[in-house]
Amino acid sequence: MPHVALTLPPPLQRDVDVIRLLANVNATNSSTTLAKPAGINYVDDNVIEQLEKAAWALDCENTAHVLLPIVLGTGLLLGLLSLVGAGRRVRTAGDTFLVAFLVCSELLMICGLVIKLQEYMEHSVAYEHLYGYIKCLHDWLWFSTLWILIVMTLERAMSAPPSRSRSTCSRAQAAVVSLLICGVCLLSALPQFWEYEVTETFDYGSNQTIVMAQLSELADSPQFAILYFWYAAVLSVLLPFPLFALICVLLVRSMRKHRLSRQNVPTSDVLSRRLQRSAVDEHGARLCLVLILLYVLCTGPASCLVLAHGVRPHWTWSQPDLYAGLFPLLELVFYFFYATVFFLLLSYSDRFRRQLRRSLCCCCPVKEEEPPTAEHSMLKPRKAR
Repeated sequence: MPHVALTLPPPLQRDVDVIRLLANVNATNSSTTLAKPAGINYVDDNVIEQLEKAAWALDCENTAHVLLPIVLGTGLLLGLLSLVGAGRRVRTAGDTFLVAFLVCSELLMICGLVIKLQEYMEHSVAYEHLYGYIKCLHDWLWFSTLWILIVMTLERAMSAPPSRSRSTCSRAQAAVVSLLICGVCLLSALPQFWEYEVTETFDYGSNQTIVMAQLSELADSPQFAILYFWYAAVLSVLLPFPLFALICVLLVRSMRKHRLSRQNVPTSDVLSRRLQRSAVDEHGARLCLVLILLYVLCTGPASCLVLAHGVRPHWTWSQPDLYAGLFPLLELVFYFFYATVFFLLLSYSDRFRRQLRRSLCCCCPVKEEEPPTAEHSMLKPRKAR
């Protein structure tokens, strides 16, 4: 969504800032339990409840503030290892899509880290001027990773059945498709560059005028906001999630066919190699299935929360503390998905493990695993009578 990985809308942000200020004044050691001061009877219970919720939101934001750099830093390091292992030998279209997905994921985490730098450093005028560019790049890379993941899993689901012996496209065609996806996603995210403009505003905290990137007149216009919101909603939530459900059904069917194809099959060298290829395809289908499920679990709540705010803004206005508390945690989970791709590749891909070991350990090369022959197959040939 347009604001899934950034900040709250400015009007809602101002209300949350006021509540946080009250929570900082009245909360004791950031405790979520607030009591009436002794000797004071005019404090209303609703005010106490509101301050408790604001303190909870503040605790959630502080937790995300500490964990987010750790998740992004770890994800960047593991992303480099994933590129080293996956980019060593690109043989199929699926490998090409995987490398494109890993490159976009790495750049996405870099943009996310740059966006969050302002929370860990002093105010910078250069950062405010670059904010519109970084915001546009961030959402462009997010759209690109999403649709490359869709195409990669769809290609695996279409080429996974045992009856097919070849991929649905070549490596060159997969590279062209990846570039086309990135081009379309760039055009889709480009309007966000004009959503922000650098203006001077008065900061009541420092009691001085500062330069900040704020929403422009174009972003405040109802026509642009409604049109682009629904376009981004279709591109990132309403269309991908049903496609993910369809692809999951195809992947489950293909894995079931792979299991059935390995049962009660007469043994020969050709069939043994075919069975091994079937097992490799099943592991690839299983990897794609886990990637889809983890993506939906990690990014779905944040996308649905932003979608709910766009459809029913009065809900978030009436409960700003809940929105302010959930949003940083969901943003943390959003980046957690991209940081865990390395472990999924390490768990479900034997070839990735061999290539990664060969890349990191040059002194001890790993031999290529040969397909098992009939003598080493679990299905022993029948003895001649």
